[in-house]
Amino acid sequence: MKSEEKIALNIAQRIETIDQKKVFFTTIEGDYLTMDYMNAWIKIWNYMKDAANLSEEELMRFCKEEKVEYIAIYNDDPEITDSGSQRADICLACNFEAEPKGDVGVKYIRGGKYAVFTYVGPYANLGKVYAEVFSKLIPEGGFQLAPAPIFDKYCNDPETTKPEDLITELWIPIQ
Repeated sequence: MKSEEKIALNIAQRIETIDQKKVFFTTIEGDYLTMDYMNAWIKIWNYMKDAANLSEEELMRFCKEEKVEYIAIYNDDPEITDSGSQRADICLACNFEAEPKGDVGVKYIRGGKYAVFTYVGPYANLGKVYAEVFSKLIPEGGFQLAPAPIFDKYCNDPETTKPEDLITELWIPIQ
C-alpha cells in the first residue's frame, strides 16, 4: 500500500469513567510494531499460574470469572522515541492476589475519565488509527488530555479471530 493511500478506519467513540485497575505487567522494549506481545502475556500467565499454584484449567476458569483484560500501556511517543527504544508495559488486569516476582510487577492504571475509541480491524493499522484519533477525533471532540498514560485493551484473541474482526479499544485519559 502506498503511503498516500487512505484506508477506511472503523472507529467508534465513547466516554467512560473507571475505577483504578490493578494490573500484573512486564515491560518489553523495541519497536511497537514488532514487539513480542504474545510471549509477554504468556510470561504473566505463567507467573499467575505458579503464584497461585493453579492448573491451566483452573487459571482459565478464574480469568473468565474475573473478566481478565489484556492491556498494553505505551510509555513512549513513537513520533519522538527511536523505534528500537520504545517501551510498553504488557498487562493482565484482574483482582488476583500475588506479590511481584522477577520480571512481573504489579501496578495500577489511573482511574478517572477516558475517551475510548474502539477500532475493528488488523493490528497493522493501529498506527493509522492513533494518527486519526490524535489529529482529528481528539481535537474535534474538544477533549482536554489528562497527564496519565494511554492504554490499549485487546478485546478478542488474535489466534482465533480474523485480522479484520479484531477489536481494540484505545483508552485516552481526559479531564
